[in-house]
Amino acid sequence: MILSIKKYIALVATLSVVAVLSACGSEEVDAPLSLNSVVVIDVVTTIYPVTYFVERIGGDLVSVTPLLKPGVPSHDFEPGPSDIIELAGADMVVYNHPSFEIWVADALDATANASRVIVQAADIDASESDGIDPHVWLNPLKAVAMVEKIRDGLVAVLPASANVISANADDLIAELTALNDQIVESLAVCGHREIVVSHLAYGHLTGPLGVRQIGLSGISAESETGARRVAEVIDEMRELKLKFILQEPLSNSDLAKTVARETGVEILQLHPLEALTEDEQQVGDDYFTVMQRNIDSLVLALGCSGG
Repeated sequence: MILSIKKYIALVATLSVVAVLSACGSEEVDAPLSLNSVVVIDVVTTIYPVTYFVERIGGDLVSVTPLLKPGVPSHDFEPGPSDIIELAGADMVVYNHPSFEIWVADALDATANASRVIVQAADIDASESDGIDPHVWLNPLKAVAMVEKIRDGLVAVLPASANVISANADDLIAELTALNDQIVESLAVCGHREIVVSHLAYGHLTGPLGVRQIGLSGISAESETGARRVAEVIDEMRELKLKFILQEPLSNSDLAKTVARETGVEILQLHPLEALTEDEQQVGDDYFTVMQRNIDSLVLALGCSGG
């Protein structure tokens, strides 16, 4: 399967680049646009948090094209022809980590562009969890490190605008730091330190707080769960007298509903922020509004008195 994906990306990339070059003649494909003396660069992003951070840091200096659209589960994504064209013509590409965007290395190799800047926003320590958990952005302090890498990438492309880019990044870092303080305070005093989650996506958020995840499935939302694992979770929920299951909005909730019926508990939403839903985009939700709701869900599920 991996080989066929590589061949597909390479073929589409070749045809796409030829089409772009043919349409543009001898003009430079990758030259940044200049609008009213302000240089605007084309940035292609992958998942939602990366897109949001780039938009906040780059402001009016960037034209951002997210490959992952609202309402599309990120684990289901594979680049199509239009995505390959965007990657080939971008001034800059920003993605989270190859353990999450497993297709990104092949797509970038197939659309090699000497003038394009590529930023891998996340650095992940595999020793922090069972396997590599790529959901780094759910920890605001680790999101700060992502912001710093994106800032540095943008400054490398637009050195004349370094002061504006750095100021935007500083504002975002201040908000992320305040959010982390709020999370620590809200979850400081709780009735217990265990949560049941639809899949183990929240280790970077809960681990530093001493909160243990009990996963209906593994790190991937699409990993299969057998009857034995479901029975183990039900037994542990009853033993710990847990009252909630935390389910993400874009993945199948049938398993969570089955366990909820069996145990008589409620389902709360806990958002991994890989992608917004279409409704969330329409009402203007962003990283911070969704994280506020995540805090509310964790406070309720853990029986916390802070806030």
